[in-house]
Amino acid sequence: MAIEVVSQTITLPDGRVLGYAHAGDTNGHPLFLFHGLSSSRYEVNIVHEQMLKAGIWFIGVDRPGMGLSTFQKDRTILDFVDDILFLAESLKIKRFSVMAISAGAAYAYACVYKIPHKIISCNIISGIAPVLELGDEEMSKESKLTIRIAQRTPWLMRVIFWFTQGRFSQDNAKSDRFLENIMFILDDSDKALLKDETVKSALLKPFRESFRQGSRGVAYDGILTFAKLWGFTLDDIAFFPINLWHGEKDRGVPLIMAEKVAAKLKSATLTVFPNEGHLSIVFNRFEDIMSALLVSINKGKISYRSSYCEVGLLKESHAVLCKWKRFCRSNDYRDPFRYGAELIEKYQPKIWITDTTNGFENEEEDTKWLLEEFIPKMIESSIEKIIFIIKKDSLLIDEIERQVESLKQFFEVELVEEFKHYI
Repeated sequence: MAIEVVSQTITLPDGRVLGYAHAGDTNGHPLFLFHGLSSSRYEVNIVHEQMLKAGIWFIGVDRPGMGLSTFQKDRTILDFVDDILFLAESLKIKRFSVMAISAGAAYAYACVYKIPHKIISCNIISGIAPVLELGDEEMSKESKLTIRIAQRTPWLMRVIFWFTQGRFSQDNAKSDRFLENIMFILDDSDKALLKDETVKSALLKPFRESFRQGSRGVAYDGILTFAKLWGFTLDDIAFFPINLWHGEKDRGVPLIMAEKVAAKLKSATLTVFPNEGHLSIVFNRFEDIMSALLVSINKGKISYRSSYCEVGLLKESHAVLCKWKRFCRSNDYRDPFRYGAELIEKYQPKIWITDTTNGFENEEEDTKWLLEEFIPKMIESSIEKIIFIIKKDSLLIDEIERQVESLKQFFEVELVEEFKHYI
């Protein structure tokens, strides 16, 4: 059942206002929602009770020019990630999960690309694909026409959105036409939702709110997500796991587009719901979505992932594994150790494992930081043994052996070439 949530705003460093709304359990795990096109923060209303029961703090955020958020000229998809980071920090949130529906998927992918170390779980419902990267051959003819207009005459998008949707959005007498125009390309399984007055009201509120300031914000969001490169490719995303849920009868974003995304994102799991459309899966299959979501969140809470490193708790081995993917420096090197220290404090493991097979640090100042800042904390912790995974012919072997000599006075230390208990 939808409820009336309290809307709030925050002023960003550049003076813009960012609008957001809470639902679910405000003491629970934070999950940011990226709403669809022609929608808003009020989407969190729809599943408030499920989120409350599951202990999820559901936070919906208006994108610039929609709802309560100030329009931002010349913004990019990646720019919005900075707004989310600022909001998270203001709410005292260190790490969080993301969920997106439809066009909001571009922003969820932007988060796992730009700030993977902050993200615990990524979840996409009826998500769009980057059409400039994967093509739009499978899209409906109406969607293709809109994409062409956005690409060739973007100024016309604002007029089109106002004429077809915005001018009806704030008039109660024209609310049926407003909803019909938003959903006209969708499957009958989606249109059937409007026969239920409760569901109809739940959809009307977030859709209507997106046009509070007119059609400029919605139009620009459409241009960014459908007619421009996103600033990264799916191949650039190393985050895992990513959950994708899609309706078999989705006409807004055809299933084959989700299949293309899943094929690109090797860590993605695609679940297809038969006989469901673009929006109907939210109302008809959300219990199934919630079950997978909670599993994903619980796994993510004990791991850290970036393009440089993965850190996770190996419960059965009573160990923390720090697996390096690339050589790095500064905070790209230090943040994984900081997260590892949090795992040590919370779970009291006995073993620390560093896998240097594919990378480590390559700056003297970072080695100094490790010895002066991190190691003293480990000495005072539950850690009794340190294992280095390193090949005998590694270029790092001399450096690691020097570290081993200094560590032996505090820990049992072992060098091995392989360790099978990976995250």
